[in-house]
Amino acid sequence: MSHVTLTANYGAWSGCGGRGIDGKTAGGESSLFGTLQRPECGVWRVMERIFVVVRSRGPAWDDSEPLERQTDWAGHAAFMDALFQERFAALVGPLEGTRDALLVLRAGSASEIVERLALDPWTVSGLLVTTQISPWQLRLGSLS
Repeated sequence: MSHVTLTANYGAWSGCGGRGIDGKTAGGESSLFGTLQRPECGVWRVMERIFVVVRSRGPAWDDSEPLERQTDWAGHAAFMDALFQERFAALVGPLEGTRDALLVLRAGSASEIVERLALDPWTVSGLLVTTQISPWQLRLGSLS
């Protein structure tokens, strides 16, 4: 789980035992950062959410070449491997019979996903474009 310390508009949360300096009980609260969990000991936590992301072939995609022969395949593969190793990406792969790929990601917000995917060499070169980012309410199963 990611941790951030918030100040200014969100106030500092100090003290343990479920009560802050404002005397309110611990709980969850929404913000620009995603769902915030009040901590036991002084640090707000941004709760991870699950998102489903659809990425489509962009204008630079060469339809005459397979996936592994697209420009900078090695750079894109290394980038995606790193997202998986960091547990940011849970499930990733192309959707057969389409020009799309489906990603199941863990993030604090959609803007975090946009920022992270902007660093993909295939985003930079126009091989892939993100067409949809949707929070997913997983009802059955789990992403461990």
